[in-house]
Amino acid sequence: MTLSVLLTVTSCDSARTNSTPEANGIDPANAAGGNALTDSGIAAQHAPAQLAEAFRVAFADHRNAELTVAGYREPDGGIVSDQTYAFRPFSLEWLGGTAALISLGRNLDDSHVSSGALAIHYLNPTGDSFTVIGSWPRIVDGASFGAEPLAVAVSRSLAEYPVVYSEGGGTWSGTTCGWAHLVELRPGQPIATEGIPISHSNEGADGTVATLDGGSARTIEGRIGNIDRGRSFDVIFTGTERFVERYAYRNHRWMPTVRESRAAC
Repeated sequence: MTLSVLLTVTSCDSARTNSTPEANGIDPANAAGGNALTDSGIAAQHAPAQLAEAFRVAFADHRNAELTVAGYREPDGGIVSDQTYAFRPFSLEWLGGTAALISLGRNLDDSHVSSGALAIHYLNPTGDSFTVIGSWPRIVDGASFGAEPLAVAVSRSLAEYPVVYSEGGGTWSGTTCGWAHLVELRPGQPIATEGIPISHSNEGADGTVATLDGGSARTIEGRIGNIDRGRSFDVIFTGTERFVERYAYRNHRWMPTVRESRAAC
């Protein structure tokens, strides 16, 4: 089974994305971002014009919105080299008088081990344009083969401030794994919760079962539900197994209440 089967991809147009958060269990009634309209300047423009101008300003110094992000050392000691992404705008969310630009990046290196990225920029309206006041060009990863984050949506039902939901993952040796990422757009800076297991399948692309011990096929898919805003939510899994895992909101991040997820790879 391929990643595209396990994860729901949300498409978007060139002006502004109307996401489908119900695909990942988020209440669509609370999913739309705010929009700040005043009497003059950029804040008086409608959403598509605001989004286009915010994206232009955020990537003004980067031809074709291609941005190289410095590499880093992973917790296990591995080294991730510098990565170059081609970004496109997703949406603009308002936090009072500050605009938060969400952009999706495709990695120009489309090898299996490479992933795309989700970028956040905070901007203040200045006359007919914006000024960037904060930039997080790779706050969470996308999917393998350099793909953008998947199933992207913005929710106001999870926390006090808007939360960007996205998914990433890939297939390795016949096992497909998916993770959910949550980025809360808090005043001052966004805060990310990464790597919530959301799907798992050991069925290889040819239908064989990719287990070392010859075990049975296992395919599970999760969705966020039972949301207690600012306190907790459940990831509800269905498929060959049915179970629920709870996440509690602590220090502006969602932390698992179990030591290890049953959906982990």
